[in-house]
Amino acid sequence: MLLRLRFLDALNHDDEENRCNIRDSKNPKPPRKLVIRHVSPSRDRSLAPGERNSSRHARQLNQSARIVRAWASVAMVLAGALAVSACSGGGGEEAKKYTTPNALCGISLDPELLDSFLPGGDSISVKPSSPNGGAKQCDVIVDGDVSVRQIQTWWSNGESASTVAAAYDKMDDGQVTDDDRFLSSGTGSVGKTTASCKSSDHPDQTLYAVVQVFAPDRSDSGAMKTLITAYTKALEDSGACG
Repeated sequence: MLLRLRFLDALNHDDEENRCNIRDSKNPKPPRKLVIRHVSPSRDRSLAPGERNSSRHARQLNQSARIVRAWASVAMVLAGALAVSACSGGGGEEAKKYTTPNALCGISLDPELLDSFLPGGDSISVKPSSPNGGAKQCDVIVDGDVSVRQIQTWWSNGESASTVAAAYDKMDDGQVTDDDRFLSSGTGSVGKTTASCKSSDHPDQTLYAVVQVFAPDRSDSGAMKTLITAYTKALEDSGACG
């Protein structure tokens, strides 16, 4: 009995396998799809030697371009620094190691107005003198050379800045104001005081201020006009008129 049962089980098992085989042959499993993955050349370690050389060459070109851009930036910074240095007086110009005086022949004056016409140097001095006819002269001397000369001079009533300027050097191409009180060029100027400026020592005369620049390459017509206007006004308010 036991043998018969085992025989039947075996038959059932073989029969089940046959049914499965028949079912599989009728419904075969679909084949697996072939998937091809794209690998970026920049990350593919299996590139051919020629391709690797091309990639390396491209990286070298990029690195060279970055270096050139970096040097260009440095050059621009240096050029800007040199431009600033030149504008501040460092472009080959000798530095001023002295202090600009704040008065000429006893007349107070803003040093900045005079500074534009003074060269670089180590020392400065002011030498006063009295040439003639009650005139006063002040020479501003830098390192032994006269750089600027200021003169206070009396002229007959009826004269003008133009006629007085004709007697002095450094007045070339001077521009005259509408009232003919001031004449100024890049290196010289004349200013006429008002009628209220009188002196018992100089009756029937008018006091004039004269400025001459002897330092080379110090021409500035705008600064000169400002200087002579300010100095003439200070002269009117001083003891020279009284």
